[in-house]
Amino acid sequence: MHRPSLVGLKLPLLREGAGLAIAGAIDGRDARLELDPGRVLSLISPGCFETPPSYGATVQVEELDRRTKPLPMVMVSGLSIRQLSIPPFEAGMRGGSNRCALALGDDVLGPYALDLNLQEGTVTFLASGSLKESPVRVALSRTLTFDWPLLPVHFVQGSRELVVPVLFSLRAHRTTLFASVADASAFQNDGTQVPLSQIAVSSELRRGPAMAAVVMRTNPGPAGGVLGLDFWGRSHFVVDLGTRSIAVLVTDLGEPDHSAQQLLDELQRNPQPDAEDPPEPRDPPN
Repeated sequence: MHRPSLVGLKLPLLREGAGLAIAGAIDGRDARLELDPGRVLSLISPGCFETPPSYGATVQVEELDRRTKPLPMVMVSGLSIRQLSIPPFEAGMRGGSNRCALALGDDVLGPYALDLNLQEGTVTFLASGSLKESPVRVALSRTLTFDWPLLPVHFVQGSRELVVPVLFSLRAHRTTLFASVADASAFQNDGTQVPLSQIAVSSELRRGPAMAAVVMRTNPGPAGGVLGLDFWGRSHFVVDLGTRSIAVLVTDLGEPDHSAQQLLDELQRNPQPDAEDPPEPRDPPN
């Protein structure tokens, strides 16, 4: 079935709730459409259905901690974005909210590049591969055994440095480091957050001082954390999973996090005991 193109459509980003989302409707019911291109399979909440839907096959979906999660498949019909009606497609049923929320994954967003202007608060749908030039371009990667978009990020805390692949996400507000990674790097932290002198994605994209949350993960797999929306500030960038790249058009990462500097100073005055020697410094990713 032919699916109408969203190319050229410019929409405001919703300001409430987690992550980046746009407004839509499912069978006339208001729906929050979350932009989650890193996820292979779109997910829908029970609140989008007036009566319980008929379930199809159950699929095993890999989560960030490498564990698989069984999700029943349901048919999504009656979805509209502005005046465009989207033909029916299958999505996984997630639990929880009575609100209608649909996380649009790579199965729906794959043909598009998302032009995200965080200063303006808008998203424009472009054809994947259509943006040829940009001042800064960052490569995304996926592995054969881990189907999430990753990018190398350089974390610095004083003389301690770490370059580790992290998950690129449009849903996470806060940048996080998994506790096992933070501990192995000898980064000092207060158990819930780690203050950083700098977070760098490239030589042009550096933010600091900055704070990252510390999250317990028993098996983080190839990802050492998550790069959240707090890193991007008010910048303007294009996410294109078709070309596995992020093209940054306007770099505006916002003001330094003064609370991070205060915690850095406090940890320097009262260092943690038995800290391991830091790894050798490495150059930031290009």
